[in-house]
Amino acid sequence: LVCSGGLAKQCTSLKSYAELVSEGQPSAPSVARDVSRTAHSDAMALQRVLMAFAARNPSVGYCQGMHSVASVLL
Repeated sequence: LVCSGGLAKQCTSLKSYAELVSEGQPSAPSVARDVSRTAHSDAMALQRVLMAFAARNPSVGYCQGMHSVASVLL
């Protein structure tokens, strides 16, 4: 976390991961659709990560294909 800058972001973030995941997102249907097409062993974790990303980065949101990248990283 230190090398990536993640720790600094975590300390300065106004919302926790749980809060970001629980926020209603306009991209929720797209995320659910794309995750259902992914043969990932933990689809719910993948969906939570994508929802948190979309909430944390509203100018980017969720774009089709992000599930492929995130599933490799997960």
